[in-house]
Amino acid sequence: MYISDLTQKIRDFRDSQNPMSSEIYNFLDYIIDHIEVIGKTSIQWSVEDFLGSAISAENIQMRDPNIDFNDINMNNAKDYLVTYDPNKFKDALHNMISHHDAEIGITWDAIDYYLNEDCLITK
Repeated sequence: MYISDLTQKIRDFRDSQNPMSSEIYNFLDYIIDHIEVIGKTSIQWSVEDFLGSAISAENIQMRDPNIDFNDINMNNAKDYLVTYDPNKFKDALHNMISHHDAEIGITWDAIDYYLNEDCLITK
């Protein structure tokens, strides 16, 4: 989930509450503002990045040129991926973040490494 998704969910929740006290409304706005600052000042990796790498590694569009890359998401990834288990992407993301070298940071090579280390389907 991206920061914009999170802030939108908070806005939707806030706007669905009726009646809502001005204190709660202002507090939720305060939270949204701070989350947006984090989103603008940080680099974020997500399970969707693992999905993109898996789609690329499996060369799904070569397998079926009619598949639109943008139609594949976390909800239907299992329908397309044969090498990687999308249920393992979240754990791989956490492993990558907790084991990364802060002096180097996280790159696409790190995504690919953890994708292959943690997400391969074993039969």
